[in-house]
Amino acid sequence: MDTRTTAGSVAIAITFLATLPAGKLVDYFGLRVVSLAGSLICALSLLLTSFAKSIVVIYFTYSLGFGVGSSFLYTASMFVTTKYFKKRRATAVGIVCAGGGCGYLAMGPLIQLSLNELGIATSFRIMAGVLFLPGIFSLLYSSDTKTAMKTEERREDLDTRPLKKVHVKKKMVDCLIWKNPSYTVNIASLTLASLAHYIPQLYLVENCETLGISAMKASQLLIFIGLATIFTRTTIGFLLNYPRVSSSLVFQCSQLLDAFVHLTIPFANKYEHFVIVSVLYGCADGAFCTTLNHILLTYVRKPEQVSAAFGYGCIVNSMTIAAGAPLAGILIQYYNSYSPAFFAGAGVLFISSMIPSVYLFIEGIISQCCKHPRRNLESTIAKLCPKHKLECEHSKDKERLQPDPVGPSLTAVNIGVFI
Repeated sequence: MDTRTTAGSVAIAITFLATLPAGKLVDYFGLRVVSLAGSLICALSLLLTSFAKSIVVIYFTYSLGFGVGSSFLYTASMFVTTKYFKKRRATAVGIVCAGGGCGYLAMGPLIQLSLNELGIATSFRIMAGVLFLPGIFSLLYSSDTKTAMKTEERREDLDTRPLKKVHVKKKMVDCLIWKNPSYTVNIASLTLASLAHYIPQLYLVENCETLGISAMKASQLLIFIGLATIFTRTTIGFLLNYPRVSSSLVFQCSQLLDAFVHLTIPFANKYEHFVIVSVLYGCADGAFCTTLNHILLTYVRKPEQVSAAFGYGCIVNSMTIAAGAPLAGILIQYYNSYSPAFFAGAGVLFISSMIPSVYLFIEGIISQCCKHPRRNLESTIAKLCPKHKLECEHSKDKERLQPDPVGPSLTAVNIGVFI
């Protein structure tokens, strides 16, 4: 098992694992304080890592420290969209997610150049200085985001529950969100997909080097990934604003494209092939990132559940992220080849993309035994894809004006129309 990639994978996992407490800290202290704290923690952890002499120390300074700091920055940047945007929120999510693509575009080649010219210790110190910049930009956040969010929650609660007393007290553990099918099913799909999605980010460059491609040219593939993911994240954000565009459907398509990319990487043997693969992976990553964040932030019924929903989703996601790199490393070492890891990743991504379809298929079979199978299927789709709710309500209004016909038997083809 490669300890270098394991340390990076654990850092990514902790970034997601700490989102639940980070979200609660944002609710309590506001965006400005949490973002500034995250920037300082990241900079300090990278500075300490530059002096580390053993992998055990790196696990504490980089994996734990940088993971926690990144979690604070990541959570605060996502919550900006919920606190500042009510309309066009999906577009805001896409633009925020595009920032990660900008990092791919610039940092990959720059870090590789710094490693070649200055060494790993100096490179960590330079990155520590760069990580002070998010803290400076976080000072631009409004200081009253906490008050504004509570006011907005009171307003939305009064709109939806005018006859009930409003309680703004929040729970750290809110298990009611797991009763929401649209949230739970998509989280199950996300959790399994994350087991394989990050494999190319960790092993694509090393795979190129084994084929005789220089490390500098291999690291330049991150530029193509960055360009593609910037464009896709922004574009998907705009598309998700349209009511007829389902986040769940886009999420499924991104996983299928991701599976196709994993399947084709072992057959690439030229640099031009890897450029094409990198562009396709960037498109899949862009759609994957934007839709998963949009689902975590919007697929809950109450505003006060957003931080818990986002935190729970990221926590279960972190488990498979942490396991993905070590499992792929075991396959690579056992077979002495990178191909089995990519093939296994393709299979995992295909299975994860089918989870919402399987859910609809099972619900469709169950609805055959009910009195109004068509109406029950529409209700199920409305739960899984909230944007279909208005269309389902419109169809129900039509059914009230007409006698209930005998609905046709549901088949896999009928269900496939909706997914």
